[in-house]
Amino acid sequence: MEYLEERKAIVDVMKTLVMLGLTNPKGGNASIRVGNTVLLTPSAIPKHKLKPEDIVVYDMLTGKYIGKHRASIECNAHLMIYKNISEARAVLHAHTPISLALVDAGIDLNQEKTVETEYSVGRVCVTGEAPPGSLELAAKVAKTAKNCRTIIVPRHGVFVWASNIYDALDTIISLESTAKYYVVKRLALKNLLD
Repeated sequence: MEYLEERKAIVDVMKTLVMLGLTNPKGGNASIRVGNTVLLTPSAIPKHKLKPEDIVVYDMLTGKYIGKHRASIECNAHLMIYKNISEARAVLHAHTPISLALVDAGIDLNQEKTVETEYSVGRVCVTGEAPPGSLELAAKVAKTAKNCRTIIVPRHGVFVWASNIYDALDTIISLESTAKYYVVKRLALKNLLD
């Protein structure tokens, strides 16, 4: 099977996201770019049940998809990031509950200076909302991705691009760890002051 290692990496990362509760079984998606080929998670298959043969292959030169399933609903966001950011080799999208809730409550996650934010997350950017899977959302995410590797779409989720899929996974896990740290720190401070 062509691109077997990349397919296995996507399956591994998506299973990890679901097991950690960072996306729901049918939510989130991942891709890896190899030259002009993009390997993408399929639509509507529970991510913890994925197999390497389920991964969809997209040829950026011909614009054709190959595989037994449809590509993820967010395939356009992934493809636009790759077209606009030459160093992007992996894109990961998840529905991280705590970091998303904090951003939706108006909290700036950039204010927490932890080891994770410095080395793994980087600057967090928030982009405008648009319907899931829409070209409008893809364009907003790709535009924001030019200035930021970690992009949160309010009431939706996070998109991360990186040089490899495991760095993208580390960014998402670190983002959620930072969000947990923020909540626990605020609760501890509140209890001390009460």
